[in-house]
Amino acid sequence: YCFKSCTGITSFDIPATVETLGGLCFGDCTNLAALKFLGNNVKTMGSSCFRGTSVANDIVLPSSLETLGDGTSQGGGEVFRYDGNNAECKDVTIPASVSHIGTLYLTTKEASFRFLGMTPPALLDGAKVSDKWTFTVPEGAVDAYKTAFPTVTVNAISSYDYKFRLGDAVEWNINRFGTICLPRQADYAAHIAKLYTVVGISSDSKVQIREVEDGVIRAGVPYIYK
Repeated sequence: YCFKSCTGITSFDIPATVETLGGLCFGDCTNLAALKFLGNNVKTMGSSCFRGTSVANDIVLPSSLETLGDGTSQGGGEVFRYDGNNAECKDVTIPASVSHIGTLYLTTKEASFRFLGMTPPALLDGAKVSDKWTFTVPEGAVDAYKTAFPTVTVNAISSYDYKFRLGDAVEWNINRFGTICLPRQADYAAHIAKLYTVVGISSDSKVQIREVEDGVIRAGVPYIYK
């Protein structure tokens, strides 16, 4: 209940030292429009953490996050619960690091979530699943998510599908180079683009690069792509 019902809060930066956001931390902060994680240390977020706000559709959850929710406790237990005329829960991206989830969202309306992990997260004790949920997951993980959540609609993330949250845009051009730096860890398809990191500058002032081979784009690291 740290900032519950603080309607004067319009934006908030989570310090890098914070590891936990408790239940109803920003509950009913109806004017909260922007929230940014300054570090990558938050591991748990309590139930109803963003109840009554619409900020969940715009925040980038840290890749350190391991647990979303805590079953059916405070405020009904839904992490992204919305009340009244607040915005619906759409396309909230769940990092690959999340291993356990509580009730994400329960109303008569539909909700959609984008999971980056190949392994479906486990449900916490008392957590509920809605048949109005839609999960978009990596192509190779569709069957696993369908087995774990049989009542949920599960779709595959297209290899070409990437959605920027901060109003940016990127154009992929064949055999051309560009740069990219993401606010969260993500996977990439090596057959679409080659990624390189800068490892140094040679004595004759040439940039030295090394190809990324593990299929992971790390948060906050600048890359060159071809």
